[in-house]
Amino acid sequence: MAAPPVAAPQPAEAEPDVRPRVLLLGSGELSRELAVALQGLGAEVIAADKYADAPAHRVADKALVVTMTDAEELAAVFARLRPDLPDFVVTLTDAVCVDVLDALDASEARGSESEGRYPELVPSARSVRLTSDREGLRKLAADELGLPTAPFWFVGSLANSRRWPPMPGTRCWSNPWSRRPAGSDRWSGA
Repeated sequence: MAAPPVAAPQPAEAEPDVRPRVLLLGSGELSRELAVALQGLGAEVIAADKYADAPAHRVADKALVVTMTDAEELAAVFARLRPDLPDFVVTLTDAVCVDVLDALDASEARGSESEGRYPELVPSARSVRLTSDREGLRKLAADELGLPTAPFWFVGSLANSRRWPPMPGTRCWSNPWSRRPAGSDRWSGA
């Protein structure tokens, strides 16, 4: 009997990269440590920051330089990453245009098949917005969650602040209620 014919070896097909992809918005020291940990778990890490050679850029698989407070530029980054959007977008700075994250979050909530899949935002766009919105954070804690807080009032002008006399035995001070566009050193509010 003759031996069965041996099939010619076929070139191995390149395996698609199935590692989870994580985009870090903000590439400081904390991001560098997170990038190393994520890579240790097998993730592909893309680090984005406003300047080149940020700490996480040095260890990430890919590095992006982007002005994250500029809505058009940040949206262009997400458009450039299509069709392979990251699985997760981790925001590690308050210097980011939350409107772009809101749009991404809304697209994810719609779950449109025609537009493809969307990354999971960590933390959520609402959480990122609340980090720079003192009034929203206070209202969330006191009104929505019912957590005990110190008494507080919000005023829109110096004249309005004089309508609230200090309570006996307590100090009264005012703080700005919100930062201007993320990353700005100017404050708004009364």
